[in-house]
Amino acid sequence: LQADQACVLTNTINVRGDASLTATHSVEIEVVAPQLAVDMSGPKRRYLDRQATYTVSIANAGTAAARDVEIVAYLPKGMKFVSTDHQGQYDPQHHAVFWSLEELPAAQQGSASLVALPVEPGEHKLRVEGRAQLGLTTSDEELVLVEAFPQLEFTVHDEADPIEDGAETIYQVRVTNTG
Repeated sequence: LQADQACVLTNTINVRGDASLTATHSVEIEVVAPQLAVDMSGPKRRYLDRQATYTVSIANAGTAAARDVEIVAYLPKGMKFVSTDHQGQYDPQHHAVFWSLEELPAAQQGSASLVALPVEPGEHKLRVEGRAQLGLTTSDEELVLVEAFPQLEFTVHDEADPIEDGAETIYQVRVTNTG
């Protein structure tokens, strides 16, 4: 038999022979398996050059321990790696942070922090993937809108200069957002 999912099942064997001989035997079999899930959460809107902290979470909702667990958080090109915890390792070649766990017990979860610095405006996608033995894979994405700071400049121009006491004049005020 090969199990394709975690569950409790009953295997029944019926034997029949000559002279109407019969025998039945049933055995309950519990199939256990790990079940990984990853999640990335954090601010969905940031300004340029303002650090953002994201939480990378992993959970094993299964009935067996997950072994040789790897978690990878891929940063978009518009975000710069700053720091992480729980012995995460930044790989500049892949622009990603890697964490490893020898084992994640059943019904357990954990999280790590990832600090990134937005360096380009626009919509950016952070992606996290989890892998473990037995071909387990899972992933999640977080979209972040990075905006530039508004930077207002203004000029004031008067139409007539000087003006007489009690006279009216017109001022032109021009406001420009260079951010």
